[in-house]
Amino acid sequence: MVMDGFFWQITDIHIEINFSPTGDINNDCRGKDIAKHPLGLYGDFSCDSNMLLLKDSVQAMKKIHPKPDFILWTGDNVPHLTDEEVDWNLVFSSINKTTRAITDVFSDTMIIPVLGNHDVHPYKHFPWSTFSDYCERYLTTGGWGNLIPLDQQENWKKGAYYSVHINPQLTILVVNTFLYQFYEQDIGSDPKGQFAWLTSQLQTAKDKNTKVIVTSHIPPGYQAPEGQFLAHPYVEKYLAIINNFSQVISTQIYAHLHRDTFRLLRDINGEFKTNAFLGPSVTPWKYPKNATQGNNPCVRLYNYDLKSNELLDYQQYCLNFTLANQMAAQGQWPPECDSECRKWLLCSIGAVTSEQ
Repeated sequence: MVMDGFFWQITDIHIEINFSPTGDINNDCRGKDIAKHPLGLYGDFSCDSNMLLLKDSVQAMKKIHPKPDFILWTGDNVPHLTDEEVDWNLVFSSINKTTRAITDVFSDTMIIPVLGNHDVHPYKHFPWSTFSDYCERYLTTGGWGNLIPLDQQENWKKGAYYSVHINPQLTILVVNTFLYQFYEQDIGSDPKGQFAWLTSQLQTAKDKNTKVIVTSHIPPGYQAPEGQFLAHPYVEKYLAIINNFSQVISTQIYAHLHRDTFRLLRDINGEFKTNAFLGPSVTPWKYPKNATQGNNPCVRLYNYDLKSNELLDYQQYCLNFTLANQMAAQGQWPPECDSECRKWLLCSIGAVTSEQ
């Protein structure tokens, strides 16, 4: 008998706390009295999320499924600005405002934050020499001290990774793949000791015959035209660890691409071992800037079996951004796809990985 559990994923919010309804769409809707016509209620496809959009997305989650088992909040809270326009104060202010927006609505729910590549300064470059100086501020100024378990905060301070026990048979492993985005020779073969920690956590799950969900912001894999998301030789080692313990990994959940997509991951022999699901973004921001369209903001609800802790299904709920800006669909987040199409996808992916 299947016993249903549920959890939310919200990701890539990229909150623009300086949004102006008359702002410049070429500068993330910042500034005043620049736009010839007032922007839409929720902003513009050329800009990141404003506070109304963030609050609306969280309220939609609460309305659709008010009591999830937990929420995966998978990173990237700072807007898409240049390094010159961002400093650490903006980083922590963006994270703090997003934290409060989520915790005010889900005050009794376990919320699991993940570090994104936009959640540091400068953007895209993990602050190797100064991270220890700033990691405490994620817990204090950012508001994550009440979210990351006390017994895991030393791991967080070491490299922004940690574990959370959901029930006796299920653990969430929050991995910081941002450590592996670029190869830096002087940081060694195991940056911040995360490979050793991950291996130990997965071995413990194997020994106890329990399950884990691996979550991070940047996924392994490839995307044209950028190429590999994670650098050699780290990506090979990361995938080797994941594939070696594929039998205890219920699923992997990532973000970063702002798109609803998935990955099937092979081992060195070319056999499919594991799968990974990438959640769509809340931000409507279009990339590249000359793209013909942006994103309808979405949040995702996963359904899993509380007995086996295996993923059963997921559903996305999306705001029609264009209609919402015309006040024709304000606060409406309908399901993107009926459950049968999602179950078909999950069954197909499961069949590929289990047959290898």
